[in-house]
Amino acid sequence: MLYRLRSNAFDVFVPHIVLGEVCGVIFRDCESDQDRRDKTVRLVDMMDSNGIRWENMKPVEKGAFSIMVTLSGKDESLDATDVMILSHVLSDPDSKFFFTIDSDILENSAVTDLEKDLRDEGKRRTALKISDGF
Repeated sequence: MLYRLRSNAFDVFVPHIVLGEVCGVIFRDCESDQDRRDKTVRLVDMMDSNGIRWENMKPVEKGAFSIMVTLSGKDESLDATDVMILSHVLSDPDSKFFFTIDSDILENSAVTDLEKDLRDEGKRRTALKISDGF
């Protein structure tokens, strides 16, 4: 999917929380320090080879925290990390696509309703499409 995104001239932005979550999984699931180092190097290589530039690691947008509170109240079944990631994406007024395989996020009416509300309030300029593939 990353190759297809890059070849279609999309800018791929990665919230810091996503990178933190990936690193957390690497450090939790790897059995040795060497395995952790190898997987971390593979992560960096994969990002570099697919055009995810380090300058595209986006810090949390100002409005993300209020979105986080609102989204948590709308759907208590979403875990905290998902709420943080979604809040970051929703707070970017120009984000157009969000790719995930998380079934709790795909077709989640609380997320789509909040996204529409944010557009109606002028806090987003584009509709966000949440999908499991390109």
